Amino acid sequence: MEDSLVKRLEVAVSRLEAISSQKPNLAPKPTSNGGTSGTQLLASNEVPESVRTYDDHMDEPLKTFFSHCTAIGRDLAEASSKLRIVFDLHRNFLWSAAGQAEPSDATALQSKLSPILTQVQNFTSFKDSKKTSPQFQHLAAIAEGMPAVFWVTVKKTPAPYVKEISDGAVPADGPQTAAKAAPAKAGGPPPPPPPPPAGLFAETKPSDSGTKNVREALFAEINKGDAITSGLKKVTADMQTHKNPTLRVQNAPVPGSKPNVTPKPGVFQIKGKVNSVTIDSCKKSSVVFENLLAQIEVINCQSIKVQTLGTLPTISIQKTDGCQVYLSNDSLNAEIVTSKSSEMNVLAPIGDDGDFVEFPIPEQFKTTLCAKTKKLTTVASDIV
Repeated sequence: MEDSLVKRLEVAVSRLEAISSQKPNLAPKPTSNGGTSGTQLLASNEVPESVRTYDDHMDEPLKTFFSHCTAIGRDLAEASSKLRIVFDLHRNFLWSAAGQAEPSDATALQSKLSPILTQVQNFTSFKDSKKTSPQFQHLAAIAEGMPAVFWVTVKKTPAPYVKEISDGAVPADGPQTAAKAAPAKAGGPPPPPPPPPAGLFAETKPSDSGTKNVREALFAEINKGDAITSGLKKVTADMQTHKNPTLRVQNAPVPGSKPNVTPKPGVFQIKGKVNSVTIDSCKKSSVVFENLLAQIEVINCQSIKVQTLGTLPTISIQKTDGCQVYLSNDSLNAEIVTSKSSEMNVLAPIGDDGDFVEFPIPEQFKTTLCAKTKKLTTVASDIV
């Protein structure tokens, strides 16, 4: 009996050693109430196809990102722990969706995503509390990119939604700075992103009996003839938009998160908060907006006026002759990037009684080569 017990212990130890040397098992698929059933515990290794694809493309990038954040430390280390919770909940949602039918309305789907939304809001509050931190720009970029996890609410084409969010989260000089700082790596380009799954939720087919009942009910309504409209409610005067001004929409939100201003001259006003704005090939136009998350681009324009009433992180002016930029009190720290442009001025409300003070942006530069340091030095030229 002792020999039998020893053999059983040896087998158990061998299995534990084999498991520890492999990749940890994935968590069992959660139930609707957040727990796991006994059947699901036994079938925890049956990973849905959508989750396997997600793991294949996200494990390494997330591991690298969290490793860098931990190495840098301070606020980024704390941010990585909060972000890890978001991605764990996101993966948990994908697994749950693979075993459930698609919710019948948006409210039901929103309730399933509420844990993720709560964590995203918590991270935003954490970011706002670190405005004096030297790592605030990194925290802001992460916070602006976190809504990309809600691609699960975009049917058929979630990839453009993710790209739009990521483009708005990266600063204007982010890719160039990262390219200079990143070491050269061997091998080809990174693998393309995975194609969006055909359906996050399990497909459910209606039964034949249910289809038959619906068809019979439809024909029964048609056979009523003129009496089919007897159950309809009458439209009263207060329900008509042309008689009730309260039903008319004013200052509707701009469609999309990156409005493009048309070339026609005029004054354009953008309400609400948007990621970025592009003004291309416009003449004698004025653009006024409230809050901007990323940047505004002015390209191939003449005699343009741009005014912000709220936040403005970056403005990019390219191939433009004549550009007036009006800043607000919340955008005095805005970054201005110019190239191949002339007659540019920045006006800031820093004068007496909040008057605007005009500052010209240099157009001519002087570059010298230092033989000692073997470097170029470029400064604004004082030659008029």
